[in-house]
Amino acid sequence: WVILELSSFMLDRLRQDAHFSGWSPGIAVVTNISANHLDWHGSFDSYRHAKQVILDYQKPGDRAILDGSLSDWRVGEGVQVDRIENVYAHEKKPLCVPGQHNQRNAVFAATLGEVIALGNGYQMMKTLADFPGLPHRLQLVAEDNAVRYYNDSKCTTPEAAMLAIEAFCEGDEKPSIHLILGGKDKGSDMAPLACFASEKCKAVYTIGALGGTIAELVDAAGDAASAEAERPRSCGGVSWPAAVAEVVRCGDLDTAVAAIKQRVKPGDVVLLSPACASWDQFENYEQRGERFIALVKSAAPPS
Repeated sequence: WVILELSSFMLDRLRQDAHFSGWSPGIAVVTNISANHLDWHGSFDSYRHAKQVILDYQKPGDRAILDGSLSDWRVGEGVQVDRIENVYAHEKKPLCVPGQHNQRNAVFAATLGEVIALGNGYQMMKTLADFPGLPHRLQLVAEDNAVRYYNDSKCTTPEAAMLAIEAFCEGDEKPSIHLILGGKDKGSDMAPLACFASEKCKAVYTIGALGGTIAELVDAAGDAASAEAERPRSCGGVSWPAAVAEVVRCGDLDTAVAAIKQRVKPGDVVLLSPACASWDQFENYEQRGERFIALVKSAAPPS
């Protein structure tokens, strides 16, 4: 079996033209869609049109595994469709990787496993329970003095960043989150993420070309919330929990990690989940993630 993760750019180039008949995989999986790469595609409709190619050239007898919310996606005649309805209603299984979105991905993976006859869904979920995840995707890279550091450098959209934040807001344990945001602008709307981060995080550290804009948005969200709940905003001392996150303008990742190490307390979570592309300061998200890991491990956080 060959399993491909196909980007919108790849799919767009697999569209039929004068020299190519068009191609879709025999088994296609679509988990969700949200706005991304609008700086290149120009609009959400164009982005969605590119993604649709994963289904456009399937043949009778092929298989499509789709989230139930994608009812308006075109499926070819004779293609068998598996629609996974209300994934979050599935019984939660123990996973090494945090977050309901990873539970959701596990359900899709188990469904695919059944389709290609690797085993039943229950067996798949048991196997996935020990899967530690992939580098740069909510990767736990260090734990020191009860502070956990997560590398989520692959996160390049605001929606993915909100899912990462939410992963630590589930259940009884709700640690204080130090979040690093920023990078190259891809045309995404950062306002919803700014509001979410202001409400859910202890502090937001901004970096990269879009860092200043994100800082302003988080500050504005905090000002709106503070108008209703006058409380201190510093996370450095006993004033926490505050109504809103502290905003720390850092410019680059090195400065952000240094600032975080001066502010963390035992039990906190440090999360690099930038919500932006890396190309303004790094060659790719892998280089950004590796730099974060190196900075985290360069010295222990203060006691």
